[in-house]
Amino acid sequence: MIEEDQELTQSFELESYALAFAEGQRMRLHLNTFLRL
Repeated sequence: MIEEDQELTQSFELESYALAFAEGQRMRLHLNTFLRL
């Protein structure tokens, strides 16, 4: 994720945590979708 000219990397033990984080970021940033890599 790139925000305020900084690249941030998150690692998660469980996929469900990663998806919950991504969904929260999507809502916070007012995005329609997010892309799973």
